[in-house]
Parts: sequence; structure tokens; C-alpha cells
Amino acid sequence: MSNNNGRRGPSVYRLAKLIERLGSRGYFLGSLWEKTHERLVTAEIKGASLTDKDRVLSIGCGSIPYTATIIARKVGARITAVDNDSMVVRNASSYLLNRGFGDLVKIEEGDALDYPISDYDVIIVSLGVMPRDLILGQLHLQSKNGTRIIYRGPAGILAKLWDEHLSDNLKGRTVFSGRFPWQRSVVLSHEPPSDSP
Repeated sequence: MSNNNGRRGPSVYRLAKLIERLGSRGYFLGSLWEKTHERLVTAEIKGASLTDKDRVLSIGCGSIPYTATIIARKVGARITAVDNDSMVVRNASSYLLNRGFGDLVKIEEGDALDYPISDYDVIIVSLGVMPRDLILGQLHLQSKNGTRIIYRGPAGILAKLWDEHLSDNLKGRTVFSGRFPWQRSVVLSHEPPSDSP
């Protein structure tokens, strides 16, 4: 993870990670954490036209893999959720097992920069995943045409605390852009390069 140039973003990230770690151990806090993110994920489902036929990859799933559980519950799509922290992967696996999502959601340890992505129709990059521009560039190079890439960036007060700037040089077409109290979400559709002069 990046240090975000010494700004307070890492503190916010560490707080979220702590809440998720504690919430992954109990039903109430885990359900509350999922509920606070449901509007965001629901908007992403709609904006990316996600269906049960899509193969979905969630990068940076956290100890409470709310993106995966909300998509599984609302759409029924099969999801692979990855995180590069082995303790987070153990917490997320236990969380899913306790909630009965074992058939639809698979948790794996992996790094976004070298994880095989060519078979996925939708790829979701969580807020705390770094280095964001490098990862988004890799996803664009390695994903198949038509892949929808959803990336989340800080918004509102969180944007002031988190020194992160998303590249304007990403290729593709923005099909949905939404703002939420703490983060924004954009869905890009990977399109082949234009042959026109």
C-alpha cells in the first residue's frame, strides 16, 4: 500500500481496516458495515449492467468483502475477491463461511499487479488499493475488450484527507459516475483502440 505522500489517508485506511477486522468476527458490526456500502455497490451494479452471467473480480476485498456479498445477494454473479494481506484473506474467508456465501464468492490472496484477469467481465478496484494508476493501467492492458472496470476514489471530506489523484489518461468510456459521502465510483468500459485517423 502507498503512504499517500504522508497525508492522513493512510490513517483513514487503517481505521477502516480495523473496523472491518473487528466486524468480520461478529454478525452485527459486519452487517452494519455492509449496509453502509449497499447504496454504492447497488449503483455500481446498475451502472456496470452487471448480471448473473458476469465473472466478477473484486480487488482489495477487505476483511468484510461487502462488494462481493452485495453483488452475490443482489445479482447472483460468481465473484472472486482478492486481497494482498493474508490475515485479511483469512478474516474474509471466515466471514463468508459464517454467512453462507461459499458457493458464489471465492476469496484468494493475490496482488492486483500480477493477478490473472483476462477471463473477467467486471473488475472492481476498492478505495484502498495502491498504486492505483499503475494497477488501472495494468488492468487496461490485460483485460479483454468489453471488460467493465469499476474504480473507487475518495470524495467529500475523505478526498481532503486522502492525497490520491486518479489519472485522467485512462482509456475507455465512462458509463457511470456516482458520488457518495465518502467515495466516488466510476465504471469504465474497455474498448478496442480506434482505427480512425
